[in-house]
Amino acid sequence: MYNKVFQRIYDGSENFLRGWHLYEDGFGDINGEFWIGNKYLHILTQVPTELRIDLMAWDNEKRYAKYSSFVIGDAESKYTLSVDRFSGDAGDGLDYHHGQKFSTFDQDNTKTGTKCAARNKGAWWYSNCSYSSLNGEYLKTNGRADENMGINWEKFNGDYYSLKSASMMLRRKT
Repeated sequence: MYNKVFQRIYDGSENFLRGWHLYEDGFGDINGEFWIGNKYLHILTQVPTELRIDLMAWDNEKRYAKYSSFVIGDAESKYTLSVDRFSGDAGDGLDYHHGQKFSTFDQDNTKTGTKCAARNKGAWWYSNCSYSSLNGEYLKTNGRADENMGINWEKFNGDYYSLKSASMMLRRKT
C-alpha cells in the first residue's frame, strides 16, 4: 500500500504557482490539494522508495504510473529527481525528467533556461516544458489545453490535454 501521499490536485482550490521556499516547505491542506515540501520528500526518499502516480481524465478514465526507484536529492542538488523501473498503463511520463533539478517561477533550473514553471504556472522537474507537469495550472476546460499546459502527462491523452486530477504517493520498498 502506498501510504504517503505527497501531492494531490483535483479541483483547483489550491494555487500551485508558488515560489521556491513554499515548494521547499510545502503548502495546502493535506485533506485537499497540497504539496508536502521538497525538503520532506528528500528525507522520505533516503531509504529505498517506490513512487505511484494516479491520474484521471475528464471522462473519469483512470491510469497509473509506478517507479520502483524514486529519490529526491537534497537542497544543494536543487531537489534533483531520480526515477527508474517504470510500470503502469499511463506511459512513462518521468523518464525525460530523470536527473532534472526542481524549478519554480522564481528559480529556473532548466537546462534550457525556458522558464517552464512560469509558463506552465506550476513547479516541476523541467528539462524543457514537456512530457509531464502535475503541478501546473488547474484548467476547468474538460481537458482542452494549449501545448503542455495544465495538469499534463503527455503519454496519457497527449500534450494538448489537461487532466482532471493527479496524486503522487510513495512507500518504502519491502
